[in-house]
Amino acid sequence: MPKPVLQALVLADHIYQDKITGKKIIAGTFNRVCFSRMKRPPEQPGVESEFGERPSPSPFQSTSETAMPSSASLPPSSSSPPPGARRLTAADVQKAGSPYTFISLTDVHGSTPLEMRYRDLSTGAVLFGISFQVASEDPLDTVEAVVPVPPLPTPHAGVFALELLAENELLGALRITAVDTSEK
Repeated sequence: MPKPVLQALVLADHIYQDKITGKKIIAGTFNRVCFSRMKRPPEQPGVESEFGERPSPSPFQSTSETAMPSSASLPPSSSSPPPGARRLTAADVQKAGSPYTFISLTDVHGSTPLEMRYRDLSTGAVLFGISFQVASEDPLDTVEAVVPVPPLPTPHAGVFALELLAENELLGALRITAVDTSEK
């Protein structure tokens, strides 16, 4: 089966859809992230907040360097992720501060499984992967997808890539530069 043709891969803070026209509105596009090595103090277990309620447990572990779902909170996956990577679903990553990707494809034949991977280009390590499907009755149609992703892990300054794959074949990638602002 021919592979889909990637027409656009855009990373943004928000993606909206106009209810009347169906057009996507992409706001806050970026390909550079800034982080600081300063970590937040850990929360004390069992300590109540100022309002007398316990903070609800979150599936996300967060520092100013990274915010990723913990592996204990992830659902089981039918396919195993690459070694060292975490398999995520849209429900796992939808939270405030999480970016979205806009994907435009053509030459999609029926239902097509895709995978988005976030890779550290200095080590080749896949930091997370998200599997999803797109479908089209007509391969001449353009298929658009909006995929939420978790806050991008930045273990160090450098270049990372958000890759889109079909059947483990790279369709295209977006380079993302991570800048450590604590070094200045």
